[in-house]
Amino acid sequence: MRDRQSFIESVYPSLRQGRLALEARVSSQVTEHDGYIAGDEWADYWKGRDERTLSASQLEKYAECPMRYFFQYVLRIRVKDQVTFDRTSWLKPNERGSLLHEVYRRYMTEVSASKVMPITHDHARLLRIAEETILLYAERIPAPSPHVFERERQAMLRDVDVFYRMELQAKTAPRFFEQELIVDGQPLHLELGEDMAITLRGIVDRIDQVAPHQYRIIDYKTGSPRPYKENGMFAGGTQLQHALYAMGTELWMRQTGVDSDAKVLEASYVFPSERGHGQVIARSQTERNRVTAVIRGILSSMEQGLFIPASNPAVCRYCDYAAVCGEHAEMMAHKRKDEANSELLHTLLEVENIE
Repeated sequence: MRDRQSFIESVYPSLRQGRLALEARVSSQVTEHDGYIAGDEWADYWKGRDERTLSASQLEKYAECPMRYFFQYVLRIRVKDQVTFDRTSWLKPNERGSLLHEVYRRYMTEVSASKVMPITHDHARLLRIAEETILLYAERIPAPSPHVFERERQAMLRDVDVFYRMELQAKTAPRFFEQELIVDGQPLHLELGEDMAITLRGIVDRIDQVAPHQYRIIDYKTGSPRPYKENGMFAGGTQLQHALYAMGTELWMRQTGVDSDAKVLEASYVFPSERGHGQVIARSQTERNRVTAVIRGILSSMEQGLFIPASNPAVCRYCDYAAVCGEHAEMMAHKRKDEANSELLHTLLEVENIE
């Protein structure tokens, strides 16, 4: 009984593996137990993989939390669907967002069909489309009670009114809505300078024309505008959609013949809801070289096999994989600052510090 731990671990090897993992996590060195895949196995996998299509959201998710990216897109671990009944609410945030997107698309498609500018807006038509869409959702997703349905219905109609007031002040010409960035059924091959290119797929909520051959793209957001700072162009790589979609829109227009001289000058995150107060966060598209640098850093970190937890533990509160990680993000904080890991983490930390 002098060495009980060794004896028990010889009988139960998994206990020894667990102990070594915990010891590695609290050590100063970044190891495989922190999400670092070292050695030739990962390098061979990365170099030998077929070219994969990346979306802006995938790159953003890696920048926010490389470990979550690994679980979701490399291991392809899916969270088990859990059906829960909440008698106090009807639609989930993503369902509510999809409903409002559908309302805005249908309305703008109808009122801009004649291509006569300025657009003649029709509040009654907008309300009719909103009511029809809400009822369609109610048939598909029954509300827990008439009271809850009516409360959320009224809230969405207030969102629609915010959208309407914003459109009355708009001065651009809407051209395309929910435009998928594909050519001949294939995703775009987006050249990012020098020897770097990615295969991009995405859907742009709206493309407006501001002048001959000049465009503005719009991404509707139905949540809070708080994460989108006026001076936070890339937010540590977590906000790349505006830049990638701007380049993708230009390429799509040129390759399809829509406009061979197309130039996207601005990409805007638009918050047409009561919660968003009709706020518009505009991103000028004049820093293409910085976009390339951010994406190059993300891809380089992936190639290194770096899939460590998020730098901001706050994102763990809403993560589907939080039960797996526990407090891993907090435990990693000291390793990010440790000089012994500076060379390994250099590129990833550079990306995280880009505003």
